[in-house]
Amino acid sequence: MRKLLRLIKKLILTILIVLFLAIAGLVIYVHFFFDMNKYKPLISKIVEEQTGRRFVINGNANLGISLIPTLELENVEFANAAWSKNPNMVQLERLDVQVSILPLLKKEVEIYRVILIKPEIFLEVNAAGVANWDFAAQQARMEFQKQYAQAVETIDAQIDNEMNELAIKSVFAKNVLIENGLIKFEDHQKKSVMEVKANEISLTSKSATDDVKISFDVIFDGNDIVGNANIGSIQSLFESFEPYPVMLNVKAFNVAATVEGSIINPLNNNIHYIVNVQATNPRGNFGAPQASLVANIDGGLDKVKAIIQSLVVEGNAMNGSITADISGKVPYVNARLLSDLINLETLLPQEKTSFVLPSLIASAYATPLVPNVPIPYDLLGLANANLDVEIKKLIINKDMSTRDVNVEAKLTDHVLDVYMIRTNFGDGMLSADFKVNGKNKTLAANVYSKNLVLQKIYQPFNDTTGKNFAILDGGKAEVKATFNAFGSGSQELVNNLSGQAIVIVDKSTINMGQLDLFSGNVVGEVFNMLKINTKKNPKAELNCAVVRTDITNGKLSFPNGIAVDTNQFKISADGSVNLRSEKIGFTIKPFSNITDVANISRAVSSFIKVGGTIENPTVGLNEEQAAKAIVGMALGAPVYAASVALDANSAPCYTALQNTVYSKHFAAPTGVSAAGQDVYQGTEKAVKTTIKGAGKVLKTTIKDTKNALKGVGSSSNAPADAAKEVEKGVNELMNMFNQK
Repeated sequence: MRKLLRLIKKLILTILIVLFLAIAGLVIYVHFFFDMNKYKPLISKIVEEQTGRRFVINGNANLGISLIPTLELENVEFANAAWSKNPNMVQLERLDVQVSILPLLKKEVEIYRVILIKPEIFLEVNAAGVANWDFAAQQARMEFQKQYAQAVETIDAQIDNEMNELAIKSVFAKNVLIENGLIKFEDHQKKSVMEVKANEISLTSKSATDDVKISFDVIFDGNDIVGNANIGSIQSLFESFEPYPVMLNVKAFNVAATVEGSIINPLNNNIHYIVNVQATNPRGNFGAPQASLVANIDGGLDKVKAIIQSLVVEGNAMNGSITADISGKVPYVNARLLSDLINLETLLPQEKTSFVLPSLIASAYATPLVPNVPIPYDLLGLANANLDVEIKKLIINKDMSTRDVNVEAKLTDHVLDVYMIRTNFGDGMLSADFKVNGKNKTLAANVYSKNLVLQKIYQPFNDTTGKNFAILDGGKAEVKATFNAFGSGSQELVNNLSGQAIVIVDKSTINMGQLDLFSGNVVGEVFNMLKINTKKNPKAELNCAVVRTDITNGKLSFPNGIAVDTNQFKISADGSVNLRSEKIGFTIKPFSNITDVANISRAVSSFIKVGGTIENPTVGLNEEQAAKAIVGMALGAPVYAASVALDANSAPCYTALQNTVYSKHFAAPTGVSAAGQDVYQGTEKAVKTTIKGAGKVLKTTIKDTKNALKGVGSSSNAPADAAKEVEKGVNELMNMFNQK
């Protein structure tokens, strides 16, 4: 018995030695004598027969034998479809595949590692809708050959069973690494191109039944996309009908997002996913404010629904729902958003511009009115949509807010209609509608209001201290504006802007106060030059106020379109603002009851012009009008009074609204006497007939005029220059009188 055992041990030892020597010999043979390159043509032939495409290994091919054999291929090319301009569909610099031997005993193919160095994959869809990865024709031919072979061969059922027993149960890769790869997709039907560069993509898993860990660092559209993911096992992906778990952390386009949930039927057309999404966008990214999103998304390949639990933009919270039908060529989106409070001060750049209420033209801080920005009309074609937004309170700035804002919008075939904006604004109603047509690149807008109350709109107008400008009573206003424009960019839109805007304020009681609202801007300078004494008479009865502008091709005309009518003074302004050149030009016309010829400073300072540009406006005296006034004084007090009442118009608001829908909003003017008007209009003729007297008066008043000008417009840089100009005009008149 002992001898038998010894014999068996020796036999086993001998067999092991022989096996070891055989394996060692095989390894030595493969390493030194086996040349994988001899089989490259065979490999190429097999791939070509299976796909109908050329497959070439241009570089070295090597097979390393060990417990983990390694296949190495260099400079591999796989041909593209015949219709493609790109010669290769796939090409790579190097491919390494390591396969574990022991799992083969269990009929499992375990790929220990796959490494792809510089793989380039070109995916295309031609104009007929055929994809370059479609091998259907070749596969149909192969299937026919297979069926023919099966028809002429008789295979015993037992052999089939044995073959099934020998079949591989599974194929699994533990580690996959892609470095410096490129995937380019081009759709010739839609004329779109997408390119993804892979710096590194790795997939790892312990076994086919363990979860897969993924990390990626890719570049899409010039932007880094990095992140990691945990997904379910490979086995559950193919075999299980249970929800397939997915967890993703990604940072793309500087947006950080976490997606966690599950996918049902991930490998067929009935795919369905339910995920929770959290995302944050930092301030300034995409030129947008800081934002965060928490939402539940439920959908499939055709329809998606998102329940927004929280959308916070710079501290402004919203919630609602968004549904999208993505089954057609153009997605259809239906969105409803709700918010208790939105503060625009946190959302919009806080930059003073040329038209910030109440500073009509902020000379110290003005910036170019319109930057040259292209209008992204193409975005209107990305989807069709309905939008409904409700905001309980909207804060425009610290002094202005509104309630119950409702916005309804519709986007259809490149046309955006914001057909209803309603809000409870200043105890009244403000409505607007807009239309942007992306096809013909046009824009149209209508704004209208009813029963607005200014002191309820703008908080400083409700000042109760008695020190500052305030509206004590009344304050009802109406607004009506229509605009239309066309162009590819913002400047072109402005250059082609046309329409009309009207603001009307009815009877009110005003506390003039210190006019702090108008400090540091052109309006303040104008009031300074008018020398309106608000301290002596702080309270004024406003009969009316009007701002009316007619817009044609980027030029805003104010045909006597700015009017203020109070019991203390009346002012009318006529002029224009050219948005193309940004030049401005206004003449301010006072209607004060100035009859004191000795009050030269007040008389001369009543004639004002505003010029320069929106960015750099200037305020000065209107030399021509001032000279006429001085001549009027020379002719006598009655003529002087007529010259001050420039338009002979006691109803400037009525005049401002002529040829508009509000032409009958105010009563027609009574005017000044015809004689007084004739005297004003004929000032030049009157001067010629009374030269001697006028010259005498001028000589005695020039000195007073110069002294008066020193105190005019103290808040402006213009008085010194204006004084010189008026002095020059007066001297010219003097010369004329002396010559006569």
